[in-house]
Amino acid sequence: MKNHATHTNRRSVRRPKIPQSIAEEVMFRAQMRCCVCGDRGDQIHHIDLDPTNNQLENLVFLCYKDHNEASIKGSLQRRLTPELLRKFRDDWYDKVKSERRPRYSAPGGDSIEIDEDRLRLTMDAMIVLEVRKALSARFWEDWETAKEVLSSLHVYVNIAGATASLAILEGLHHVSEATRYSMPGDIARQIADLVFDFLPIPSLRQKQHSVIGEAQLQLFRVGAEVADNLIYDGAVKLADLQIVFEGAKLLWQIHQFAFVNEVEALMESLEEKYNRLFSTLNRPGLQNAVRLLRLFHDQVATGVPELPELPDDLEHEVLNPKRRARHGG
Repeated sequence: MKNHATHTNRRSVRRPKIPQSIAEEVMFRAQMRCCVCGDRGDQIHHIDLDPTNNQLENLVFLCYKDHNEASIKGSLQRRLTPELLRKFRDDWYDKVKSERRPRYSAPGGDSIEIDEDRLRLTMDAMIVLEVRKALSARFWEDWETAKEVLSSLHVYVNIAGATASLAILEGLHHVSEATRYSMPGDIARQIADLVFDFLPIPSLRQKQHSVIGEAQLQLFRVGAEVADNLIYDGAVKLADLQIVFEGAKLLWQIHQFAFVNEVEALMESLEEKYNRLFSTLNRPGLQNAVRLLRLFHDQVATGVPELPELPDDLEHEVLNPKRRARHGG
């Protein structure tokens, strides 16, 4: 196990997500526009470059170009310093506020409270329309286009509500159903990582305090179906252990969350899924896929919230998959 930690544990230490309410506030104040140039915004930027500092005062909404410019560390050519970013942001916020004032002021000057719930629902509806259109394509005909579309979904990670997150996960499930059509391993990794990002998983180590409701459970169920597609088609249709690994890792992440939070209903459905996969994959030539899946399944019971160590032969096959040509559908 020389290089396994660098390959597989990249998700075990994660930058914290910007809380949804804060991300929405940043985008609302900026009116979905870049605070520097006024073009359509793309990224929420941490002004002090500390991804753990999610205070409103440390965040600014930027376009892709200005976000890259502001992210340069230690360069004498750096144009967007923290001080300048704050000046641009505060000036932009004032402009947006003055433009909105007629729409949010009552006769006589009394301000009208903005309905945050309605704002969130409207934003979710816009995201759903954009995502459904983007993810309805026949990606198996052009995996390079799929890579670009999947990359574009990252902008919604911190702003999508429950409705939009479900639409995105269902879209990713649709894409995962094309695994058998010679899906590249890096696409499978993109899908698995995106599913994890859109699931309500604040930590794989600590129990969350809020109640996990039916809406959240539905997100986890769809995520588990994506993992199932990657595992089954990666093993049976492609004999590609890299894709099986990505699906098994995603299923383990959901399983680990359910275990830490004692979500019995989710634990039971996951055990049923594991058992069906073990039974389905119990056929000649798929022994390594079963071994890999078994390692992830059994890791949860150890109580150690880390990806399992792989034997050298499995690690080699994950890193150097030898897929077979697809036969039939």
